Amino acid sequence: MTLDAANDFTGAVSLSNTGSNNVIIDDANNLALGTVTVGGDFTVDNAGTMIARAGGFFAVVLASINIFGGFVVTQRMLAMYKKKK
Repeated sequence: MTLDAANDFTGAVSLSNTGSNNVIIDDANNLALGTVTVGGDFTVDNAGTMIARAGGFFAVVLASINIFGGFVVTQRMLAMYKKKK
């Protein structure tokens, strides 16, 4: 499986103000992060040189850290709104 310019896509982040202090982030940001993760997977699987494989592995590791960190931050933010016992 190969990726070429015809199959490449990029995501854009759309921020909109809802009138209060909340900012809504569009799902296009998730699409861009998924592109990095899947692209890194393809690079690790199909790369010919060791440098390309290392770069793909590095991309997958960083994208995974970013995804996991997003869940951690979300849980911490939600914990702020829980009623204390």
